[in-house]
Amino acid sequence: MSSASTTLMMCGMLVMALCPAVSAEEPARLTEQSELDAICAYSAPQMPQDATLKEAAAEELQTEAADPGEARGEGRCPDEAHTHYYQERREIVHRLYELDIYGVDASSLGYDRVSGLLSVSGFRYHPVVGASDTLRFRNECVLYFEVDEDQVEDVMTRAAMGEVFLRVEVLLAAHDDYERAFCGEGEEGQRVVEGDLLRAELVDASEGVLATYRTEFGHQWHLQQRALASAGQARGERAAPEVEVSDLMWWADEAPLEDETTAQEDATWRGRVERAVYPCYVRALAENRSLQGAVVLKMALDGSEQGAQVLLDTLQRPTLQGCIRERVGELAAREDLPAEADALKVTVLMRRR
Repeated sequence: MSSASTTLMMCGMLVMALCPAVSAEEPARLTEQSELDAICAYSAPQMPQDATLKEAAAEELQTEAADPGEARGEGRCPDEAHTHYYQERREIVHRLYELDIYGVDASSLGYDRVSGLLSVSGFRYHPVVGASDTLRFRNECVLYFEVDEDQVEDVMTRAAMGEVFLRVEVLLAAHDDYERAFCGEGEEGQRVVEGDLLRAELVDASEGVLATYRTEFGHQWHLQQRALASAGQARGERAAPEVEVSDLMWWADEAPLEDETTAQEDATWRGRVERAVYPCYVRALAENRSLQGAVVLKMALDGSEQGAQVLLDTLQRPTLQGCIRERVGELAAREDLPAEADALKVTVLMRRR
């Protein structure tokens, strides 16, 4: 097996260790750089092409060793690799994480005696988990904590001694835009992890939590969790949204195409459509968290806009519908389409689990 495949498999194993039953009260806590490495391995919205080819080649060699005579469909291995990557990344970007930000010193703090608020700034340049990693929030630059005036001097002193840090609860930046990479390189070569802040705690290494700050986004998110609980869903669960192709049918001459060859490729094409539509649904959920429904689309395989027919749309979101049409249209322009088919009809279900 190639080194790239081995690395990806190890990352997948590390990520899976973070996945079981994480709730809003119990986010996945990141304390080791290897855990952050495993997450950042899935930063790109699409599986890197070089990793795809190497993993496919490794799988092909394993299959040939087991059964040299087995026939394999062209592109099957790469599609399986893409599906695995998509499934892992989908869970990662919708998971809640907790990690510590160090380096909060007196120069990072400011106190307003009128409001009684202690401000913390400059934290985006301080290291998290690994010394070479920093965390950037899209929604906050300064944090404000309610601290009594008689405590401030002690907090400042402790911060100057390096005894004060931040413990933050975050969602990765791709949680509302699946096509967004959430790990990148900063100006000084450090790795930057981008996310949205829900909650921050000002922590003294000896005294424990001194104060808590919750963002507007975090407040709304926790209200949503309580609403889910009242609707019968276990409180604190944050399951990844789901896109499922419940029906896929190739057409020829205005009639469904019944062919064993196309039937064998159905699973591959269902996966392709689901991966294509998922970013559209995630983006729509950022505007309406309760959005779910179905779209039935029939697409001419020449990829033309005129050839796309929306037969059913229970969501009634023009932007979402347009995104789905565009992405399925791109698939309809692929070169490995069934030769006999001239149209593709798909039923796409979108729901929150």
